[in-house]
Amino acid sequence: QFPNDAYTEFLKKIEDPDSIPKDEQIDILAPNNLQVCAWLLHMGMPASKLYAGLACRGNKYNSVRTRLTALSSTMLEMGGPKYMPDHNTLKALADMKNVSTTKRASVLEIHEDLPRLYQTVFGRNSYMNRKYDQVKLWARLLVQLAVISRASEVCTDTGMEYCPRMENVEFPTAKQDYLEDGYPRFVILSWSKWKHRTEASIQKGEHYRIRLFGNHKDLRFCPIHWLLQHWKLRGKAKCQPDDFIFDKCTSRTWRKTLKKLGENVPGGDFPDLTSHSLRRTGAQWARRCGADLTIIANVGRWHTYKNLNLYIQDADRRAADAKEYNDGVDPVVAFWTFDTKTALDCTACTDVNK
Repeated sequence: QFPNDAYTEFLKKIEDPDSIPKDEQIDILAPNNLQVCAWLLHMGMPASKLYAGLACRGNKYNSVRTRLTALSSTMLEMGGPKYMPDHNTLKALADMKNVSTTKRASVLEIHEDLPRLYQTVFGRNSYMNRKYDQVKLWARLLVQLAVISRASEVCTDTGMEYCPRMENVEFPTAKQDYLEDGYPRFVILSWSKWKHRTEASIQKGEHYRIRLFGNHKDLRFCPIHWLLQHWKLRGKAKCQPDDFIFDKCTSRTWRKTLKKLGENVPGGDFPDLTSHSLRRTGAQWARRCGADLTIIANVGRWHTYKNLNLYIQDADRRAADAKEYNDGVDPVVAFWTFDTKTALDCTACTDVNK
């Protein structure tokens, strides 16, 4: 089933972009990947005909580049050719990159910033009144940081329900994997869906399994402790096998929640807190704890080192600066050590070295 006349008009705009006045150029972020690619394949049109020099979120370079990458992946999954940008598109991308004002997500110094966030959430003057809201926010924040995840992978957006379910949680069976207080050293979270999952992994029914390690140096910052507290407050009725490990929450709501949390930290000097700053912080934290690129890429589900390097490019400098004023010891490592055994099953990133 292919679109109607409205999409025929859309196709014309893709076919001959140079004939369209600039104020009428289409936004390639509006139609979804399947609609665009179905038309390209149906009409026998080369993917290079897709023009990128359009009004995409203010022509931000990263927005356009990411969309074109997504379209290319969809084309391949639908049996079409790989997307190869033509000369005009490459020029448009180069122009966008030269004037790009993209602001990278902030990176937290977790040994300093997590205690401030904790006090904001649970302190006497907390802006949050309900204990349940405090616990579920803190649990989601620590888990996202610990497994270097995207917001979508700990949220429950309709149609992109990547968040693991209760039945996808595994507890260790060996006695030595439990501490004296009864807490497990780790639990295994298993994703059956994730962003950029390949068609081959879907056909094989593969799961992406990651060890979530606790921080037993300080339970205030232990993701396992708070995840279990969250489940306890939810009660049995909301902890059935097919329930998500977190309450329902869209990525958009989660981003707003984090922004509000950051704005309420006393002092007014806290860095912008976003879901992506947690992912970037997690990658840098792992690097500062000695994890190599392969481990970080597998935990965070990066498919190329090129993108990963953008996240960790100043991690070594930060570590060196911190050691200089702390007797040669990075305080981040002493506060919470990233365990290199976090990546249990790397099936999602088999092409990471390509």
